[in-house]
Parts: sequence; structure tokens; C-alpha cells
Amino acid sequence: MSEMQSAGALRLLSGLWLTAFALLPACERNAVAPSPGEEPVHIVIYLIDTLRRDRLGVYGYPRPTSPNIDALARDAVVFDNAYAPAPWTLPSIASLMTATYPVDHGVLFLGQQIGEGLSTLPERLGELGFATGGFVVNPTAEASGIRRGYDHFGVKAGPLFVGRWLRGVGAGPFFLYVHTAEPHAPFRPPAELVQRFGRVQPALHQRITRDTELLLDLLRADRDAGLAPGTRDNSDQQDTARQRLSRDRKAIDVLYDASVAWADANLGQIISLLKEMGFWERTLLIVTSDHGEEFFEHRGVGHSQSLYAELVRIPMIWRFPANQAGGIRVDAPVTLVDVMPTILDYLGRRDLTENDIGRSFLDLLKQPDAGAPEEPVVTSVRINRRNYYRPAKEQRGDFNVSVVEGRWKGIWNIEPDSFELFDTEADPGERRDVASEHREVANRLQQATVEWLHARPELDAGQGSTGDDRLDHLSPETLDRLRALGYVD
Repeated sequence: MSEMQSAGALRLLSGLWLTAFALLPACERNAVAPSPGEEPVHIVIYLIDTLRRDRLGVYGYPRPTSPNIDALARDAVVFDNAYAPAPWTLPSIASLMTATYPVDHGVLFLGQQIGEGLSTLPERLGELGFATGGFVVNPTAEASGIRRGYDHFGVKAGPLFVGRWLRGVGAGPFFLYVHTAEPHAPFRPPAELVQRFGRVQPALHQRITRDTELLLDLLRADRDAGLAPGTRDNSDQQDTARQRLSRDRKAIDVLYDASVAWADANLGQIISLLKEMGFWERTLLIVTSDHGEEFFEHRGVGHSQSLYAELVRIPMIWRFPANQAGGIRVDAPVTLVDVMPTILDYLGRRDLTENDIGRSFLDLLKQPDAGAPEEPVVTSVRINRRNYYRPAKEQRGDFNVSVVEGRWKGIWNIEPDSFELFDTEADPGERRDVASEHREVANRLQQATVEWLHARPELDAGQGSTGDDRLDHLSPETLDRLRALGYVD
């Protein structure tokens, strides 16, 4: 884009912001409307891979894992019921970047990528005159096809690399996507942070890493051998690995908390950079995650194997320019699918979201005390194509959809055609299925979930995912990084 085109796009955006601001009632003008003026609004999404919501102080965790996130939250909008659309990175990030669910975009396993017919967030913002920079350390996210639309895309996300890009970004608006993975196994936090939370001897740390990698290998052993999952049932071996990891739970907690603190410290450096460079007051900063992590709450460790709270309830914090709407907490359910429509709505371009499956939640911020909607809201989808663990297969199969309505959370397990129901006020950890005690609620939520799935719109040709489960299109460097995280052999 030429300098003349960039200037024209910026003037167009400024005019739209002025119009949107003028149309708002006076009582709402200090909430979430962009301030009028010639200065651009910058958009930053800072996503911390595998970050559990309940390990942050802002969500009630007592250990000092997140001083920077907690300080940010005091001047921001905090969403108390935010959900990942999938329990692992690949489909979840594709959903974030396209405002569609996994059953819509079809990016379900390594080798598939976002179809050319689906426009991504950086592509849309680029068309509006934004400079676009992506810094993504998890190669699984990169493999989804999210490189599209970025002026610059790097595979290192430290403050040094981000700062170098920011210094050359120019005077116009920019979109920055930073995807870090400090809390992702295998855990490698700095030693001084480990000591803050406890003591883990090097030999124990190495054993945890080995057992974690062994469990991943066992989960996908059949698929890696070219067989249908479950052909050679190794569930007993998996149980042995799980038992060893369970005995090391205290050390795993220390390593995970130290890794969260590491991620928090790196975020703090990015915030400092934005302030030092004069961007902060005009920046919309979104801090979130793509999924959580299970630590034996439902017999497992890791992620991707269920839709329970530890995997799909995620942190979501929006700090608007000049601390607009700061201090608001929102109870209504939202998902990563809603992020792109909300950003575009904030920029005064709701017209660009008409065909999105996700919906803007900007109106929620104008009435934060309205409470959660009473109608069912589908939040997350799991479609397993690779892993096999017999107890999980027998209990919930490979296709699951979760739905929330007020205090109730339901999970429809499609293959066994069972429906789990949880009272999240009495049981936030979703440990006790009460479907048999509240049959009317369970039936209503299951029917709503069935209707939602049947009503999924058919995407136009070319919009769905491309590719198969071969990884030929990935570079040797990306494959090496996938191996380091345990995704491929």
C-alpha cells in the first residue's frame, strides 16, 4: 500500500470513528467508543498458549504468578466467562483469526490450513490501512495458515523482536499479534522463577519431561504408525505414565506456576515498550489464551482430550485506549470466535462483520450489569482425529460440543449420545454430572446444541480448510519446532 493510500485509509477510519462517537448517547461516550481525533488506534492481541484462567490473580489465584496481568486488569474489562472454541491450539487459533467455529473452518488436525475463501483478521485490518506484525512461537498455530495478511511474520516473540518491529512501524495504525508459549509443556521456566514457587530438582524435572513426552507418544501411536486410532490399544501403558505424573503433581504445579510468571514478566516488557514508544494511550490490548491445561481433574494431563473447564475456560482481558471502560467485569459468555467482530465493531466497521459467525460483544460493555443471557450459548467444539485413550473414547467419543446457559454447563458427547450437565455455581470444576437430577435442563440444552450443529451454515467453495494430514508444506524449521513441543515424531 502506498503512503497516499495509507493516509487515505487513516482519514477514512478517523471519519468513521467520529461518526460512531457522535451517534452514541452521552452516557455511553466514556465507555467503549474510540476517542475522536487524528491519532490512530492500535490493536494488540497478546495470546499466552496453554494459560489456565484459574492460575491468574485476577481470577482468584493466591500465588503471585501474574502481577503484570493483574495490574493491567484493574484498568481493563475482564471477562469472567470466556471460552476457547477448541481445547488445543490448531483449531482454536483458526477460530480466533476467522470468527468461525472448528466445525465451520474445518482446520482440525496438523496438515490442514485455513481456506483461501475465509478472510483472516490481519487481512481485514491490512485492507483498512493497518501495518500488521505477527510473532508466533508455537508452530502449531503457524501451521494453521495464519501467516496470511502479515507484513511481517516471525517465529520468535520476545520483547527484543517485537520492539524491533515496533520501532519501524511508522506513524499509522498497526495490528500486532504476539503468541507466546511459556506455560506449554515441556516446561522450561528460568530457575529463579522456579525457586519463587518451590523446589524441583533437575532429575525430577527431567523425569516429568520424559513422562510427558512418553504419554504424548502413546496417545498418538496408532495414527503415527498409519493405523486407525485404537488399533493397538496401549491404554494400560498410558495409565502407568499418568500415575507417575500424578505422583509428581506438586512439582508440576511449581513448574507451571513458574512458567505463567515467566509469561507475565514478558508481557510486562511488551507493555513497557508500548508506553516508552508513545503507543500506549491509543492501544487496544487484548490478553487471552487459546486453551488451558489439565492436571488430573478428569483423569488426564495435558490438553485436547475434553471440553471441561480446565481446558476451555480461558482468561480474556481487554484494555481499551485511555482505560475506557476500565474496571468492568462481564459475566456473559464470550469466545475467541467473537474477538474479530468486536475489534471491527470498535473501529466503526460493523459492516465488515455481517457474514461472520462470531458476533461483537461491544454492546455488553455498555450494559455490564445486565447479566448473562439466559438463552443457551454454544462455546466449544472438540473433534479428535488422532489421539486414543480407551476410557476417554468410551466415555465421550471423539466429537463433543459444549453449551452454557446461566449457571449450567452442558457437554453433548455425540458418538455415545450422552449429555453431561454441571452446575457451575456449586461445582466450578465440573466434577459432578447432575444430568439425571435436572433432566429438564439437560434435555433443553442438548436440544439447543443439536439444533446449533444442524444449523451450521455451509461455507462457500474454497472457504473450508485445505490440505490433509501430511506435513509436506511445512518447512524443516517448523517441523523441528513441532518435534520440540511433542506434536510430531
